Amino acid sequence: MMTSHGVVQGYNSQALIDGKHQVIVHGEAFGNGQDHGHIPPMLTGALGNLQSLGHEPDYFKEKILTADSNYHTQVNLQECQELGLDAYIPDRKFRNRDRGSPLRSGSRPGIYLKGLSL
Repeated sequence: MMTSHGVVQGYNSQALIDGKHQVIVHGEAFGNGQDHGHIPPMLTGALGNLQSLGHEPDYFKEKILTADSNYHTQVNLQECQELGLDAYIPDRKFRNRDRGSPLRSGSRPGIYLKGLSL
């Protein structure tokens, strides 16, 4: 698997969780260390699992999907739109636009809690 540290033996595990019921709807391991290409196969797998339980093919319509900025691509946003998902996936530069963000470019990295840098 190719990572920022070179080639390593390993996998990237993904889980799609139903937040309301606290269950894993679909889980899969990928040989690619980057998250950006994993939303379409995860949604396809989850939809297959849900249909096997008797849910309709439009199950995701008007549901909410949240993911971190590593998943932000046009392909992922398009997939969510086609399934009717209300997706919240920030782009990778969203903090640079927020003047109040302690993680804005040029700021010191760290852990932030209520404005305090630990």
